[in-house]
Amino acid sequence: MEEKTIDKSFIAFLDDDDRKREDWVVVKEKNNSYISFEYKGKIVSIPWHRILKLKESDDDRS
Repeated sequence: MEEKTIDKSFIAFLDDDDRKREDWVVVKEKNNSYISFEYKGKIVSIPWHRILKLKESDDDRS
């Protein structure tokens, strides 16, 4: 049986108090307006202008 790994992405963002947060998260959804990700056991959706950095793994591993 093949083991499925969860790809995590590094994110740095500004929270509601304008404090910088950084963590490895699982991205749930991205669109033109916002990004949703799992952070500390909860789903967080924030607008792109509050994202400082997002580094995702490259899916083209050959």
